[in-house]
Amino acid sequence: ARDERFGAALSVFRLCDSDLLNHKILLTEGVMEKECRSLMQDFFRARRS
Repeated sequence: ARDERFGAALSVFRLCDSDLLNHKILLTEGVMEKECRSLMQDFFRARRS
């Protein structure tokens, strides 16, 4: 799931586009987005409580 504040893959830092890496990674957004977002939110909600 995209993270507009801290994302590293496609949103904020775009690490996969770095010329410092010797491999190129093809990312596909939106695959099971709702399920992944819910899973991550539930995980971090449980960690905070």
